Amino acid sequence: MNKDITNDVMSDDEIRVLGGGSQQNPEKKKGLHRLFSGKDKSKYAVIALLFLILAALIISLCIFLIKKDADVNVSNDINDAAKEVTSEKVVEKTTVQEAFVLVKDTIVNDIPLEIVVPKGCQMELYMGTQPKDDNILVMAQAADIRSDIDAPTGAFVYKGEVIAKGHAKYGFCAIINGQVTLGRQLETALFERAIEENGSFFRQYSLVSAGKFMEIPPKGKAVRRALCLYDGEIKIVTTKDKESFHDFTQALVDLGFEEGLSLVGGDAILQYKKPDGEIVKEGKTLTKQYKSENYLIWRK
Repeated sequence: MNKDITNDVMSDDEIRVLGGGSQQNPEKKKGLHRLFSGKDKSKYAVIALLFLILAALIISLCIFLIKKDADVNVSNDINDAAKEVTSEKVVEKTTVQEAFVLVKDTIVNDIPLEIVVPKGCQMELYMGTQPKDDNILVMAQAADIRSDIDAPTGAFVYKGEVIAKGHAKYGFCAIINGQVTLGRQLETALFERAIEENGSFFRQYSLVSAGKFMEIPPKGKAVRRALCLYDGEIKIVTTKDKESFHDFTQALVDLGFEEGLSLVGGDAILQYKKPDGEIVKEGKTLTKQYKSENYLIWRK
């Protein structure tokens, strides 16, 4: 994105007194002395002060307007990028007979990452209180929700029912007839298809689109998590430490992911079952129940 500016201005209301030869021109000295003495001195000092204040206000206004224009340009750049960079990747149904979970730890750009790969099971979107099911191999919170209105922050369809609308986030995940599609588009027919075919659909921030780095507005650091696609396979990638979206996204690009869709991060729950049956839980279970709380789950 784009930035830049500096300016240095000298105002001409500066008062300069040049000395020398005062005895040779007593009248001039007398005039200048009277000009800057008594009431006249106070009057001109006040006028000079007012000019300086006015000049400072004008300069501050110019800087504010320039900064405002720069902010608008950044916002437009983000919107333009969303329109120009679009992608859509379909994940084919699994043909693996045995269902299990692979877990790998790696470090990219000094960022420790955990990669969870569900094998031999179908992904589905679940809405409601965190499910308790021994057949669940992987579970992760999916879409952000607004606690004040108890609704997802972007477009959301659950089993054909529209729960929320909106394009606050350009990334999406569609699950229709067992087929998963990850992508980035402002408008996609998959939203309507999910409604018509009793499927599911939700929007989150798109971090990687067609292998390209996508800059997104949120700043600060937190534990980050994303639903990623590599060579036709879905993977969940989580940072071990608190990271910025920028650094996390760069790590995903460097790992070669084709698509990267943010999931709920921070202390959001991630749970998976190891091949030996051990259940690993990361994050926390929500202390308050929300009707719109939702999860991605993979069952045996």
